[in-house]
Amino acid sequence: MPSSLSWEVSVRPGTNAIEACKALKDGDGLRIREDLASLIEKGHESLTTAEKDLLKWVGVFFRKPTPGRFMMRVRMPNGFTNSSQLRAIADLSLRLGNCVLDITTRQQIQLRGFPLGSVPEIWEKLRGVDLHSLQTGMDNVRNINGCALAGLALNELFDASPVLFELDRMLVGTDGNPEFTNLPRKFNITITGCLENCTHNESQDVALVPALRYDRPGFNVLVGGKMGSGGFTIASPLDVFVSEPEAARLVAELVRVYRDHGPREARSKCRLAFLIEEWGVARLRAELSQRLERELPSAGRDVRAAHTTDHLGEALQNQPGYRSMGLCVPV
Repeated sequence: MPSSLSWEVSVRPGTNAIEACKALKDGDGLRIREDLASLIEKGHESLTTAEKDLLKWVGVFFRKPTPGRFMMRVRMPNGFTNSSQLRAIADLSLRLGNCVLDITTRQQIQLRGFPLGSVPEIWEKLRGVDLHSLQTGMDNVRNINGCALAGLALNELFDASPVLFELDRMLVGTDGNPEFTNLPRKFNITITGCLENCTHNESQDVALVPALRYDRPGFNVLVGGKMGSGGFTIASPLDVFVSEPEAARLVAELVRVYRDHGPREARSKCRLAFLIEEWGVARLRAELSQRLERELPSAGRDVRAAHTTDHLGEALQNQPGYRSMGLCVPV
């Protein structure tokens, strides 16, 4: 893993404590993996505040209410999983955790109640079923969300999950990607071809939503949404249409713009929404066009329904003879 990052020179200087924490690892929080054995040896009682924060880059969270017992967030793009993965997670929870699992609002599962010393075993088990916990916390692109019925729903313009998985491979891959670990703050993305407005697109830093341009299917791009960090902000249209083959690269370039130019002062004002507040949507669009070295087509016709749904209950699938069942998860 590199000791320094070639793109650091273009990153806007930061003044908050987390920026100082990242500087300890040359802007790459994933490098805390190099220290894991020594952190385990010295014990959780000796962890510094910076070490606790850096562990979040690899999905390991110190919990104040349960000192010595940690939480791990497992990355699951689009929330997709299979029986082998669920059995592995259940086994880990039974043997090493507290037998409690969380299903998160970003379509992931969280393990709870395990000691720091069990992290290597957990990672090994997860790797065996093509899962990991990298870049699920702090200043990273968080789990990328999509329609829970992508590829199954009758009412979708197209199955957008291949675009979502391509983007996840670009931003994180199987071993983490230090190019995208030094963002000013967290970054939330949804990508959907569903017409039912099921993915809370307006609250995301970037959302790709189904659209038609001259009857060609693709996405319109929304930017700058957020739930916290100074209050709810509705994502703004970027006035860009992007085709499926070009979509992942466009979003990755948007993340790079945010990485290089996003504010890094007060943590409550570091989200993409504040860069847009400073620049305006037109400048962001122009910067993106320059980086992609092409003119960007204007937005197409948004084909989402006016209503929203969460796909609860029984529904017919695209596959003849099959039905889906949407269940409510109590919180």
